Amino acid sequence: MLDFAQLDFRKLRIFYLVARHGGLRAAASKLNMTLSGASFSIRKLEDQLGVPLFKRTPNRLILTLEGSQLAETVESIFTGIDKILAGSTFEGERVGHLSMSINSDLAWYFGPKISSFVKKYP
Repeated sequence: MLDFAQLDFRKLRIFYLVARHGGLRAAASKLNMTLSGASFSIRKLEDQLGVPLFKRTPNRLILTLEGSQLAETVESIFTGIDKILAGSTFEGERVGHLSMSINSDLAWYFGPKISSFVKKYP
């Protein structure tokens, strides 16, 4: 069984975007990566989880039952993170200093979000 320490949020994000946009091309474009890189990440995630997440047809990917369940779960995770970083949970003007530490496995996701947040809330 996979534990939290082994969970790769980059692969989950790629999976989520493929599921949400219905294909590798849109997800790869949004993440500035190649189609083969996105496909490889999905296959590695499936290997880690031990279940197929998509049924592969010549022209599209169709979520399996397990893929649909995972897509619903990760959608709430990434939506929650987006809300936190967008500041929608903060009321009024906040002034102060914020220090954060992010490990390199998550920097790909949080870096642009933090940059956007800092621009919105200098």
